[in-house]
Amino acid sequence: TTSTDARSGFSNYGACVDIFAPGSSIVSAWPSATDGARSLSGTSMACPHVSGAAAVARSFRPQLTPSDVTSLITSAATDKVADSQSSHSLLLNLHGLTCDASHDSACLTNWTDWSACPSISDACGTQTYSRSRAVVPGCGAPCGPLHEHKQCPEQYPPCPSPAPAQELNTDAVDLIGKALTLSPASSGVAYTACVADLSSAGESLPDTPGPNATRLDLGDDAYEAVYFGTNATNGLANTFRFFGTTWRSAFIGSNGVLTFGAGDLTYMPSLAAHFGMPRISTLFSDLNPSSALSNGVFVEVLGEGVDMRFVATWDSVPFYGSREADGTVTAQAALFLNTGAVRIAITKIGDCRFSTCSRAIVGISSGATPPRPFVQTDFSAEPRCAAASPPP
Repeated sequence: TTSTDARSGFSNYGACVDIFAPGSSIVSAWPSATDGARSLSGTSMACPHVSGAAAVARSFRPQLTPSDVTSLITSAATDKVADSQSSHSLLLNLHGLTCDASHDSACLTNWTDWSACPSISDACGTQTYSRSRAVVPGCGAPCGPLHEHKQCPEQYPPCPSPAPAQELNTDAVDLIGKALTLSPASSGVAYTACVADLSSAGESLPDTPGPNATRLDLGDDAYEAVYFGTNATNGLANTFRFFGTTWRSAFIGSNGVLTFGAGDLTYMPSLAAHFGMPRISTLFSDLNPSSALSNGVFVEVLGEGVDMRFVATWDSVPFYGSREADGTVTAQAALFLNTGAVRIAITKIGDCRFSTCSRAIVGISSGATPPRPFVQTDFSAEPRCAAASPPP
């Protein structure tokens, strides 16, 4: 047919013609044309229109057989060919294939029962429960949502994090007087966190540097490699497994960090620096142990069995440019050698005089790029630990 629904001049009549379809001045793909298309006329232009109509019919009613499709196209066709000369004057009607009023009232099946929330012992983080319903085959009307989800009311434990870290202003760190414990999950590459109060006054570290502690001679922006000692039972070197990698030593940095594999002189805290290498940021900020007088950075190995730990303490270490009296930090990292847990305790954060120490980072890093988008961990909001020491 033409654009006016009249029979094209090249069209045929006869018993073999059931339906007329557009065939004159049809825009069709043409490789040699400048714009890749040209206007064509012919019975070969009508056939794709009917094939497309059949595809539309099947898309709305996938259960239809080829015979059903033929019947549907025929029943939907209209008698509008302008110069009909026989009884075969039906015109292809695409709109008649996309709606079936008889199914509108039965568009959706009933909702299924709500699914069950998982047990607290089998899940973590935010969990949801849901129900669903299905579209009745052959329906072409808008049918609304097919799934509905709601948040489970249970309080599930936080999921282990592959990058637990928090960046804060040094005057807003809310972990003073607390011990943060990071324990490896079964995968070994993610950690769960809990927090415990150190004491009623929050002034005592879990492990005060004892007479056997070694004071490191660290200057400003310096580091020193320290081994984890030797096991008194078997004579083998103590090791610490961190994010799935086993280490025999760590680099203790002036600026409140322990790093693995190499030392770090970075004094300006940033998340990029924190995640740039395997590290424990006890309180990563611009510190200067060379101004600590009788205090400073101490290391020692304490305990035995599951409680054996390598302890690094920044004891009254001044911020860069600050005086020991009012601008010091006291923080401690304990690496539990036989469990892989890390305990970070902070008892004091003094006044910072320079922009390089106005920010601080607390947390741990595998050295890998954190997940995107990275969501900081609010450590003070983590669940309470039973005690300052991690569980066996």
